[in-house]
Amino acid sequence: MLCLNLGKSVLCEKPLTVNAGESKKLFETARQNSVFLMEGLWSRFLPVYHQVREWLDQHLIGDLQLLTSTMGFRIAMDAQDRQYNPDLAGGALLDLGIYPIAISQWIYGKNPLSFTAKSHIGSTHVDDFTCVFLQYATGAGSQFSCNFLTDNLNDFFIYGTEGYIRIHPNYWQSNRVTLATHEKELIITKPFRGSGFEYEAEEVMHCVRNGKLESPTMPHAQTQANMELMDAIRREIGLSYPFEHGIAE
Repeated sequence: MLCLNLGKSVLCEKPLTVNAGESKKLFETARQNSVFLMEGLWSRFLPVYHQVREWLDQHLIGDLQLLTSTMGFRIAMDAQDRQYNPDLAGGALLDLGIYPIAISQWIYGKNPLSFTAKSHIGSTHVDDFTCVFLQYATGAGSQFSCNFLTDNLNDFFIYGTEGYIRIHPNYWQSNRVTLATHEKELIITKPFRGSGFEYEAEEVMHCVRNGKLESPTMPHAQTQANMELMDAIRREIGLSYPFEHGIAE
């Protein structure tokens, strides 16, 4: 907020804020001050995701039916660490779940109509395990889990009526993807420069140089929708942070 009020362009690591109310205020401030603002979700800008989009646009796996993914790491419990500390908005959903939510939205091109969610709330009163199913208007869905308890395989499958696409582990920073149909299986490797964050930084530079106030690849509306969905999931699982005094409907 300080940067936006001083006219400085902002790229902010995901999730942009703790809740949708905060992100709405940031977007309003960015617009009022005519300043660029983007949530940093690096997966959207990696070359392997460009390949996935090309296959989806070509309808190579038919009509989309189901997305499945896991995102889990065995992280030792430390009540002061950001993952487990409620005063730092800890928990698996905000730290990890933002990825499958945002990628599902990107694949389907719309927000889910409904969802179901189950979590385990640990000793520090944040979720150390959350499992969600997102239901879309077409009847297709996305199921994912995120947790701090187990080292998972961490790949992402996109299933259609004519085959599937697999984004290889770790899917949020992958350089390898498989297309499997009834006729063939194709595995492609794409570049992954430096730390991988260079791609989103280049997007910001391109947008700022061209006078854009938001990225067409990661627009404000999609970030806001993601935040609103995570707020709704947290209401469902009974997770709010001490500084929030509950989550507004």
